[in-house]
Amino acid sequence: MIDIKQQQKISQQQQLSSRQLQSLSLLSVPVQELQSKTEEIINSNPVLEYEIMPGSSLLRELPDSSIEDDRRQTAEDDDDFYNDTESWHDDLPIPEMMENYSAANLEKRDFFFSNITENESMQQQLMREVNFLNLPPEQFDLAEAIVGAIDERGMLTTPLADIAMCTNADIFEAENMLEKLQKIFPPGIGSRDLQECLRLQLEAQGENDPKLFELLENLDDFGSNRMELLADKMNISISELNILGDKIRKLNPYPGRLLNSSKTEFIVPELEILRDKDGGFVLKNHDELLPRVKISDEYTAMAANPDISAEDRNYLKQKIDEAENFVNSLLMREKTIVRIGNFIMEKQYDFLDKGIEFLKPMTMAQAAEALNLHETTISRGCANKYLATPQGLFEFKFFFAGGFTSQDGEDISVHAIQKKIREYIEDENPAKPLSDEKISQLLAESGLKVARRTVAKYREQMNILPTNLRRKH
Repeated sequence: MIDIKQQQKISQQQQLSSRQLQSLSLLSVPVQELQSKTEEIINSNPVLEYEIMPGSSLLRELPDSSIEDDRRQTAEDDDDFYNDTESWHDDLPIPEMMENYSAANLEKRDFFFSNITENESMQQQLMREVNFLNLPPEQFDLAEAIVGAIDERGMLTTPLADIAMCTNADIFEAENMLEKLQKIFPPGIGSRDLQECLRLQLEAQGENDPKLFELLENLDDFGSNRMELLADKMNISISELNILGDKIRKLNPYPGRLLNSSKTEFIVPELEILRDKDGGFVLKNHDELLPRVKISDEYTAMAANPDISAEDRNYLKQKIDEAENFVNSLLMREKTIVRIGNFIMEKQYDFLDKGIEFLKPMTMAQAAEALNLHETTISRGCANKYLATPQGLFEFKFFFAGGFTSQDGEDISVHAIQKKIREYIEDENPAKPLSDEKISQLLAESGLKVARRTVAKYREQMNILPTNLRRKH
């Protein structure tokens, strides 16, 4: 018989307030997204507004114009935004400062937003080409189904028989349609495997060497760099095989990526470390890129007006509290990121002065302890953030990596070890490439004890092929 009992248990659990959650959320946002995030908050809270600062940049001016447009539209067309029970909103005045934006600001805003374009997907580009084929409706549906089954690499991953069945076509019609689609740019699109992909590209180039197509039938041996075996099988010399292999290597195994162009992403550094006149370093905060907001004086005064109703006063008080939390969260975000930047600058002086070989191992736990912050706060503060240094532009997380201690007692970071491995491989004899074990021995000779499997892991992280695939015959 099951004995069921009731028990009381006392435990402590930390619950984050909405203010803390918002602060942590903003901390994770990179500077290039912070402006749009701030604009969303301002559009949802009438008591928040941008500060107008002398010499403000385009990034700071654009939202001012946008807010003016949005709030004017609100005043003109309240029914689109508010229901009848909130008609008191009509009496809220638009602050005078919002009436004073220049035509130049509006022109900058229009130019900025008119130049934001949405790139076509690969399928949209292919269907645009299909439209030029002037297919009858039933064939168009079949073509559309085939294009929809092509993945981002440009490969057809769904069996053609399944596509034919779904479109009430027979397999011969599907084969003929695929053949038509495979003639669309780029060559190799809609291939069902790598061999077909490369064959279509060779045919598009007008290649007719039978040995080249014979090589395609032995891709496994070629990909595994079994060149001597392959040369014997094809009855050609190693030098002839290398010439054929060079032609294959120039082909594109992922033709779809030519159509999957994404929008250009601009990396904006949160902070910059510069040399000062004394030869040291100083941290610069690019605060001109950060949105500056404040609570409207007009709405603050309105909340203190005894003549408005209790309902209106409560609403304004709620919005003012939310606005204060947001302003404080922005300030806390900036302060936290600057503290992390200063920590990196202090700990990585040798790297800043001499280069990556002198990068020291450093962990987020160490930063959290030194700054008296939680490790997750450090992680959020580093997420998608970049730091400009005399040695180049680096992601914050680049500086937080483990490392090794040399025989001389010097700490060396993982990135410095990877650089040494890459240098060894770049200087190797292509006919006798270095094994991971040999690289481990070379590192040991320089005073760094790094296991063979660790060398293999770092090599793979750098996308460097293993020994057998690097060997040149």
